[in-house]
Amino acid sequence: MNSPAPPRLSPVLQALLVTFLWSTSWILTKLGLVDIPPLTFAALRYTLAFLLLAALLLSRPRQRADLRALSAKSWLQLSLLGLVFYSVTQGAMFLALERLPAVTLSLALSFTPAAVALLAMPLLGERLSWQQWLGIAVFLLGVAVYLAPTDQHLSLAAAGIALLALAANAAGSTPDPGPSSSGWQSSTPPSLSLSGTTPCAGCQRSNRA
Repeated sequence: MNSPAPPRLSPVLQALLVTFLWSTSWILTKLGLVDIPPLTFAALRYTLAFLLLAALLLSRPRQRADLRALSAKSWLQLSLLGLVFYSVTQGAMFLALERLPAVTLSLALSFTPAAVALLAMPLLGERLSWQQWLGIAVFLLGVAVYLAPTDQHLSLAAAGIALLALAANAAGSTPDPGPSSSGWQSSTPPSLSLSGTTPCAGCQRSNRA
């Protein structure tokens, strides 16, 4: 007797919600940068996210147990994750959004999966198939088609910050055979806490600039 198929509507709706939130966040962030300096904005956003997720974590005994079970090595990995994936990536994204159109930066960061695949070759010993290499080539061609007919003049500073955001995003997204998935999920608030405090270190300098 065949087992019943798992429900698919809920995951699809969740994926659509995430897509909607991710897409609108670019526009809302761009609007917010009119009045709030980029590093201050990033620090406020992720500090608030940390507080909300920490409250949720503390309300769940199983997640608290996962958190207590993390080793010293896992805490070090989480600190690096918070620094690279949140502080550097998001800080650079907010700085780049101040200088670039939201569509242009979003297009640049959509190269992240290909960048992760390239990083996985030396770090994880994975190899790309010819279809994956073809996909990377098609993506680069699409970027060229998008940028070629426009009169956009990207400054070196804006391009450099966008590339920094891409590199940090790819580095933070590269899989690592470390803690279990449940442990990483329980430890999202600690890694976010670092992301909120690190951009603040540059807030005063950014405001004076």
